[in-house]
Amino acid sequence: MIIFSNIGNIVILLIIIFVLYISLRKIDLRFYRSYINICKKLIKVNKEEVNIKIPPFYSICIPVYNMEKYIQMSIISVLNQSFRNFEIVIINDFSDDNSENIIKKLQYENPNIKLINNPENLGIYKSRVEAIKNSKGNYIIFLDPDDLFSNSNLLRDLFEFNIIYNVDIIEFQALRQEEEHILYYSLDHRVNHFHNYNQSIINQPYLSNILFFENNKYSHVFCRCIWNKMVRKEILYKTINFLGNRAYIKKHFDFAEDTIINILNYEYASNYSNINLIGYMYNFRKNSISHVNKSKEFNYKIGCCLFFFYQLFYKYINNFQKDINYLLFDLKEFDYYFNYIKEYNVRSYEKKAIINFYRLLMDDSNKSGELKIYAKKFLFNFLKTPT
Repeated sequence: MIIFSNIGNIVILLIIIFVLYISLRKIDLRFYRSYINICKKLIKVNKEEVNIKIPPFYSICIPVYNMEKYIQMSIISVLNQSFRNFEIVIINDFSDDNSENIIKKLQYENPNIKLINNPENLGIYKSRVEAIKNSKGNYIIFLDPDDLFSNSNLLRDLFEFNIIYNVDIIEFQALRQEEEHILYYSLDHRVNHFHNYNQSIINQPYLSNILFFENNKYSHVFCRCIWNKMVRKEILYKTINFLGNRAYIKKHFDFAEDTIINILNYEYASNYSNINLIGYMYNFRKNSISHVNKSKEFNYKIGCCLFFFYQLFYKYINNFQKDINYLLFDLKEFDYYFNYIKEYNVRSYEKKAIINFYRLLMDDSNKSGELKIYAKKFLFNFLKTPT
């Protein structure tokens, strides 16, 4: 009896330790069980009929480039949604692996999947624009091809919330999973997000400044992500029209595009809310384009992308009469990449554009003194770079 009693105490102790571990990770056990169950059911597809003649409420937009390992699970996580009035718009960005065949196999059995093949590799921003232009839904949700909808009731719950409040943008929570440790994930948004998902409705003019307040952790990457948001399509059309079709968007807009899109979405939307609903599983892959160990050349390309982002950001600040110090905050945040630009053999048109932009920052009478000093210092160091 004593032995069984000791074993029972050990079991109870292990259960307590497990519960404490989960609590310290800020993980809700209810969602923990939900996610594990969804993962087990990913090989099954919800076969409930979708009426493709009815205009969809949602367009789930997925840009795909060489994602044969992940794309099937990503699509099935959408097909398993309990709310059925949606379409899936997939832009195949000139993949040279088996991604297209996997998509076509699922498309054969699911008429609400729309596949568009780019004639060449256009990059993630242009692919998302193509998805928007080819969508029919009232609202857009972007899903990266290596991520999942981690809650089978996500679309239903968003729809029911929006029926009551009629919101232009609804943001929901995301889990972060480390691919190498399938059972580890964390509620990064609950800790870092600037409104703690209290379901309040935020209207203009406060909304247009939502990302810029210091206590909102503007620099935190999850505040800028495009994929954990449901956005009215008309808002996205205004955003992509503002960005236009400039040559450098075609060449350089594969990094930091989330930030400028979100900033403009918040500018054009009438209202916004974030809700305490976990619905997205962000798959952190160490070998992904965002996290792989980067060469000097790769960091140079990122730096160029960010520079063109700053040009767009500057245009936004002037057009919408925002505080120029928002730009200063970003320039300092990403100064690391400009070190690679300085060290690399910069192409002449890129060097000319960088010089002209920083001279503009120095000369404009409306700029703050701190920004002018920063621009002058950067330009001095940049001009010392061998041509």
